[in-house]
Amino acid sequence: MNQKLKSWAGIGRSVDNGLLFRSKHNFGLGITPISHHYQRMQLTKCELLRTSKDPSITELYKTREMLDSKLTRTWKPTKTLSVLNSEVDLNRKFPSQQNSQGLGFGKFNPNPTCSERRKLISAKSATIHEESLIAHTASLKQQSVWLQWVDIAEPFDFSWKNIIWGGISSEIFKFVLNASVNWVRTPDLLRLWQYKKTCYCCLCGAEK
Repeated sequence: MNQKLKSWAGIGRSVDNGLLFRSKHNFGLGITPISHHYQRMQLTKCELLRTSKDPSITELYKTREMLDSKLTRTWKPTKTLSVLNSEVDLNRKFPSQQNSQGLGFGKFNPNPTCSERRKLISAKSATIHEESLIAHTASLKQQSVWLQWVDIAEPFDFSWKNIIWGGISSEIFKFVLNASVNWVRTPDLLRLWQYKKTCYCCLCGAEK
């Protein structure tokens, strides 16, 4: 599936998958991977069972949670849900903010409803997944170049409205994606791929 998406986006097969799945704020396409969507659906289901008004359902969930806790090599939604609930409780007791408008500025809900809590859990799961993608990107020397200017550059508008009806040519779309991970066929990259012996720029003659 990832190779099909890369072929559609016009990026190389060895390009980091995070380019497809990172949020648009982090210079990605913002596509939701099937595996993560499945996990989020499982977490929502488990939270519905955990907070059920039927005592037999909650007891059944506790039994399932106890059995899953003994498994160490297999992903289980009950184990992840326990961690996410702890994170949500921590954020609820000690709310934080992302801007510089002052401590305490904004609207904070100290007592979310069951429906609101499920949304918070889903949002926290997406945040952790995003952080894992960025952490992997940071370990890549060639393709992590966008991390150097993420705070000073404005991301390209990769919304579906702009891609489909914005009049953007496929060549520009592919160029922006490849440029964000330093995968444009520059003389320096061609030498890295051993297609050229030197990396002199054909315009100014400078060598990197």
